[in-house]
Order: sequence, then C-alpha cells, then structure tokens
Amino acid sequence: MTFFIICRNNSARTLKKGGENTVEILLDRDRTKVVFDKMMANYIANGYPYNQTGVEVPHAEKNLPAGLQLLTKEHAVILWISCFWMRGGIKSDTAVKSLTKVYDAHPELFIPELVQYEDPNIISKFLKGGGLGFQDVSAALWVENCSRLVEWWGGDPRNIFAGIENYQDPYEVLCERICHKKGRKKRQGFPGFQKKMVSMITYFFMESGMIPYFDFPLPVDFHVARKVLAHEMITVVDIPKSGNIYNVRVLDAARELSHEYAALHGVSSIELCNAVWLFSREMCSTNPQTYSTVGKRNGRKTVVTPVPLTWNEGQVKAEKRSCAMCVVSDTCKYIARPALYYVRGELILEERKTCPVTCLDGFALGDIDYVRPEKAKSNGEMVEEELLNIVPLFESVETATEPTTG
Repeated sequence: MTFFIICRNNSARTLKKGGENTVEILLDRDRTKVVFDKMMANYIANGYPYNQTGVEVPHAEKNLPAGLQLLTKEHAVILWISCFWMRGGIKSDTAVKSLTKVYDAHPELFIPELVQYEDPNIISKFLKGGGLGFQDVSAALWVENCSRLVEWWGGDPRNIFAGIENYQDPYEVLCERICHKKGRKKRQGFPGFQKKMVSMITYFFMESGMIPYFDFPLPVDFHVARKVLAHEMITVVDIPKSGNIYNVRVLDAARELSHEYAALHGVSSIELCNAVWLFSREMCSTNPQTYSTVGKRNGRKTVVTPVPLTWNEGQVKAEKRSCAMCVVSDTCKYIARPALYYVRGELILEERKTCPVTCLDGFALGDIDYVRPEKAKSNGEMVEEELLNIVPLFESVETATEPTTG
C-alpha cells in the first residue's frame, strides 16, 4: 500500500515516513491563486475560448428536452441520470443531448417511481436507440439508483440536498449521503457515485438554481487534474519509475485546493467550475503534443503511441488554437496524454513543448477559425474527444481505482 503525506505549506517539505511506500504531495496555494485568478478574470471578461460558439456547459437549456419545465422534479431527475455518463468515455454535452433523445421517445423512463420496476435490458435497447453507449451498465445503474432514490429520498434527487446548507461542511455530508458503499443498507449511497459525482450533481443543481449556494470542490476529473498538475499547483515528490502519478489522493488534493480557493477568496464555486472545466476541455484538448494513437484494445495493456511532434501545418494550427491563446501558458510546465489516462489508467506528465516562434509570427486570433476539439484533426491524428468515445464507462479511472466501489 502507498501512503500519501500532504504538505500544506507552499515551500516546506514533510519528512517521509514508512520507507519506500510513502509518497509526498506538495500543495502550492500561491501558485493556485495566481493561475485560478487569471482563469477567473478571463472567464468573467468572456475571453477566449469562452466567447467561441459551442463552448457551453453540458446542462445548458438548449441541450435539454424542448418544453421541459425547468426547476422541477423532472428537470432534476434528468440531470441526476446524466451523471451516469459524466465519468469519461463520452463528451458531456453529447451525453446530455443523447439523453434528451431518449427522453423524447420514452419520458416514462425518467419517472423513478415507474422505472424502478423496469427491465434493464429494455432500457439498454432504448439507450442504444438514443445513441448512448455503455448501455448494459448504465441501464443497471438507472434502475437500481431510481429504486434507491424512491426508497430513501421520495423519488426526487433534490431531497438529498434538504437542509444541507445548515451544516458546517455541506460537501462532506453530501458525500456521506451520495457516495456508494458496499452493501445496500439504509443510506449506503448510489452505485457509480463517488466524490467527483457529488461535486458534479451539486454543480448541476446549483448552477441551474435548484439548491442554495455553498462552496464545494471542483468535480475533479482528467481535465481538472491535468490543469493543477501542469501548473504545479500540486507536485508529487519522488514520482514512481512508471511515471504514473494517478491516485485518489492526488484527486483529493485537487479538490482541497479548489474548495479552499473559492472559500478564502470569495469566488463562486459555480463560476470556478465553468472556468476551469471548460478551459481545460477546449484548450488543453487541442494541444498537438497530447495527440496519440491507440492500438488494438487489450484492456490496460493497450498500446498508446504518441504522435510525433513535427510542427507540421496542422499541428501549428492546433497550437494557435490552444497554447498560443492561453492566458496561463506562462506557468504551464507539463502536459498529460488523455489516451494514457482513459485507456491505460495512467496519469503521466511530460514537459510541455512550445511551437517555434517563427511558426507563430504575426499570429492573431482573427487569422484562424476556431474549431471545437472534437472536430480538430491534423493529418488523420486522433484528438482527445475522439479517444473518449471508444473508452468503456467503467474503465474510467476514478471508478476503477477508488477504494470504495462505484
């Protein structure tokens, strides 16, 4: 077993305990404030890429069923169920749009009191018809979680948040109510939900205006983790020989930093979520250095090969859409390949390389047309969001490796 010591001072290093099986994590709060402050200022000013077409939160009203009455139980159930697809493997906004197709064809599936008795095999077929993957696993989650929702919370996910604002640490109470534990005893949480999903459903409900505001951590996924690591807001000391620094403790450290930043500096956790999540998804996903090709699927042993960085025309264009327009590029030191994370379960940092200045001479935003990451290709290279669409839901790293079963 590996033990993590988290150092809470910006410069001091804690002493190792426990020999070779101890790993040290350093949290740099000064760097965190510098980076998050810049990102928040850019977000509030509606700078690049937030001002580009299609850069929006997944649960935007335009992605939901037409005619849906907002702020209702029905609205809440749709957002709750959408979390089943918020763990990697599919773009979040694509998942919500596809779920809307299922709702339009079978609205009865979104009534927990009815669907708790439904055959998961039938739901699986409906999901396939709506263009959603991972049908069998998601259908089983759908039925079981709706059953628990009815039994414990009156069939309305908003009830999980009842009185939560009265607690000193609402997020920790929500983790107790939502995070799945083994067994099916009273209040043992929901399969598929761990700490990231607690933040995710809190974000969805709060941003939609369903629940009162309180500070909460970012939904820490690959997008957020690579941001805090790339800028050395978090540093893992004595990296293992494999280079893989993924561990639930790293994710916990990222949650701690984001939660603390919002609380100490009077920043809205909702706006911080929007700023960090959208920025990493739209910008870092386009960085040509992160491109990889994926070999024949063989579980965690699948071969992932980096695409050579030659600064060809396509790669230079991708650089202009990403790092060359980044407001925090001055502190960005590393990149992490999404294919390694989603396919092999590895979070490995590589030193970030910058495009030769001569390639960017005279560059301005008006020189290019913005292209969403899922459509950005160069000479047939795969980009992150294409990789996500071929990764099974329960191969997502957090679910596969957290101590408690999701």
